[in-house]
Amino acid sequence: MAFVQASALALPFPQSAVECVISLDMLEHVPLELRHQVLIELLRVAQREVILGFPCGKSAQESDAFLYRLCQRLRLSTPEWLAEHMQYEFPDEAQVVKAIRVVGMPFGVMRNEGLLFHKVFVGLHLIISHLQGRTAGNQALVTSARLMTRLVGRLTAACSWGGSYRRIFIIKARGDFQKFLGYN
Repeated sequence: MAFVQASALALPFPQSAVECVISLDMLEHVPLELRHQVLIELLRVAQREVILGFPCGKSAQESDAFLYRLCQRLRLSTPEWLAEHMQYEFPDEAQVVKAIRVVGMPFGVMRNEGLLFHKVFVGLHLIISHLQGRTAGNQALVTSARLMTRLVGRLTAACSWGGSYRRIFIIKARGDFQKFLGYN
């Protein structure tokens, strides 16, 4: 397997080149007007299926906006991915369903990672990362914070309060999709 870096708008692979395309946490970084084109390109290179996962909808975006504000208020280092999440509107499940239906592919959708779990777990992770950089001599504080994160993570993972943060689409590719795109 070789590492390839390319634009999702023009993947450097022939039609049906890979058995399964996996795209996780990428679509929310693409401007709204280009998302349909990205989806078409992922489907073009897939032989059997595309697995597409992304933070979904206004509730997920509000969760990340809370984490972004937390970083600002506590003067924590804001991760690059979180800053980027503030740039574009998150994909909406209905928008993605509509785009998939246009090309006529069978698909399924799963909900993944509860909103509360995401907010609490990522928030604690951001705080702990900050503490690690400032408390070199206070290992007990960092260890306590890590244990608390694990406990809270287990509790919130067991519950799906507040809906889900992420959607995972499994889209079945079909050979006749090439005809839809105008390929022979």
